[in-house]
Amino acid sequence: MALKKIKDVNHWHVIKDQLGVLDNAVVKAGLTGSTKPEIVEYGTYNELGTSTIPARSFIRSTADNQRGKWDALSDKLLGSVIDRKHSASKALDDLGKQAQFDIRKTINTLRTPPLSPKTIKRKKSTKPLINQGTMLNAIEYEVTKR
Repeated sequence: MALKKIKDVNHWHVIKDQLGVLDNAVVKAGLTGSTKPEIVEYGTYNELGTSTIPARSFIRSTADNQRGKWDALSDKLLGSVIDRKHSASKALDDLGKQAQFDIRKTINTLRTPPLSPKTIKRKKSTKPLINQGTMLNAIEYEVTKR
């Protein structure tokens, strides 16, 4: 009977490197650094409100409402990196894509506070945060280093 060679493969160094990538990364979603300043200004007015525009939070409210879901997804993605099913970059992208999707969904569904009758007449729509979809389409995510 021939002896078979057994190869002991230790992947700890690969996992450690990937965990280092995760530890040094930040996922940002919303109106990111690549967004045009006028869109960021418009988004800020709506997010925080002004003396004439009521606050219609779409970023902070999404983060508050989805925190548990995002935490669970982060845990699941961390496990997939440890199990070497995903790279750290893929896991971070997946988290960013989910946050981007959720913020866009908030913009699409937000109806309170309602628009004034004057604004509804001008826009011909009751959707508070959507005129032509410019801000909606500007919602992005980015992965940066800490």
